[in-house]
Amino acid sequence: AEKSKQHGNTNFYVNKSGFPMDVETWELMWSFACYVHPLGVQLREDIQGRECPEVPIPKPPINLPSSMAVTTKLEMVQKYLESLQYNYTGMQFFCIKKDKPLCYLMEYAKDMIRASLPVKCLEAVVLAMYCTSQYANLDRFPVSFKSQFENRVYRHVVLGIHHMNMYGALGLSRKPDLMYKPLVYQNLSDLLLDFVSSYNKCGHRLMKIKIGNSVPHNLLTCQSIQWGIISLNCEKMDAEKLKKQLEKSSRIIKKR
Repeated sequence: AEKSKQHGNTNFYVNKSGFPMDVETWELMWSFACYVHPLGVQLREDIQGRECPEVPIPKPPINLPSSMAVTTKLEMVQKYLESLQYNYTGMQFFCIKKDKPLCYLMEYAKDMIRASLPVKCLEAVVLAMYCTSQYANLDRFPVSFKSQFENRVYRHVVLGIHHMNMYGALGLSRKPDLMYKPLVYQNLSDLLLDFVSSYNKCGHRLMKIKIGNSVPHNLLTCQSIQWGIISLNCEKMDAEKLKKQLEKSSRIIKKR
């Protein structure tokens, strides 16, 4: 009961103490992990009592040959994100402030590459922005989702990709259907409808979809990312109306 009062309906915490973590943040991470895991306190005892091998540090796919196909490069970026693994600890290790300039976020991307720790969806999107910044002919934009499952609200974000009139997405999620989408969708509405279908399969009630503007390729720009220039309230639309709105939004985004 004491743990329930402490953590309430919290989905996860964010580390604001930097690295190394301060004692309070470290203990909060373990406390929450034990709270949400079926093994409880035994989980901490089991993990801390192990002798674990050294974890290999994955190499980010940057400075790739210009002759390499874009689809291959995107697959390599996605594999890199997956090699870091999704962060199940309940503590997001990097405090990403979405309203900060892109140059600020890219410094966090460099820190994440050096640390090579597991990441959550927002961290994965920032990493994907960094790893794809050299592809000048690639249009990148954030796509955010708000959903509900068992009276708990969840927020998720991926990096939408547009290249040669085809769409896809990069990212990480607990659910494999809610992250990477190959560059095979002929329009944005098809891509987003695939995500809608994936949310339905997961048993989530999709509440909102937000589509952001194109992310600049200049890593040093002080321009901030527009995370939601278009917002769709999915709860107020049936499937047919939602499809029409997605198609309309797709045309608006394409003109920008």
